Amino acid sequence: MLEKKLNENTIFLRLDMDEEIVSKIREVSQKYRINSGRVMGIGSLKKAVLGFYTGEKYVKIEINENTELISCLGDISSEKGYTVHLHSVLGDISGDTKAGHLFEGIISYTGEFFIEIFPEKLERRYDPGTKLNLIE
Repeated sequence: MLEKKLNENTIFLRLDMDEEIVSKIREVSQKYRINSGRVMGIGSLKKAVLGFYTGEKYVKIEINENTELISCLGDISSEKGYTVHLHSVLGDISGDTKAGHLFEGIISYTGEFFIEIFPEKLERRYDPGTKLNLIE
């Protein structure tokens, strides 16, 4: 992993083969004590676990082939530690796409990510209506 602090509010990450996206972003969040931020990224994956929320639970979709990480967007917030919440669009060799909540993404060749740090802390709390931990 290559990590560069570009300015007071922006960190660039280059993830390398076999590194996992969510855990690496969480690791950097802990290192810099990022309680609130935005994540954007692109790259290539060899494995991913996406999710679709049904209103009751997440249905997980496992992808075990090389895909382009066309878009990875999300946020960092506080909820008993550092919460990294990402959604991704993946494209396969045919140009077909799959998308959803990114539970896991293993880099195949490279990944390029920017973390924008916000000054105000975002916190999550459980919402019984949606059964999700929502930002307050």
